Amino acid sequence: MNRVKILNYLGLARRANKVVAGSDMVLRMIKQRKAKIVFVANDAAANTIKTFEKKCYYYKILFVNEYTSDELSRAIGKPICMVLAITDQGFFDAINGQSNGGIK
Repeated sequence: MNRVKILNYLGLARRANKVVAGSDMVLRMIKQRKAKIVFVANDAAANTIKTFEKKCYYYKILFVNEYTSDELSRAIGKPICMVLAITDQGFFDAINGQSNGGIK
């Protein structure tokens, strides 16, 4: 998996207004089935990680827990970002392709 490319895609998605950040907003997007992929910082509270992992499993949404809050925050240009979701299919495909070793 190419971590730098995925973080760059997050930044591009943010500039394209295809990123939702914050627990409440991400939960709403998950329930509305608008979230395509959910990122939760690996240094978030254990309960937060567990909650989003269960929600993503239930709604069949890709769950990623491999980045720190600092990495996610820097990627989207917002301070202290623990939870974010991508709401665009094109960005999801690009990120998913990178996380599968570039294989789509």
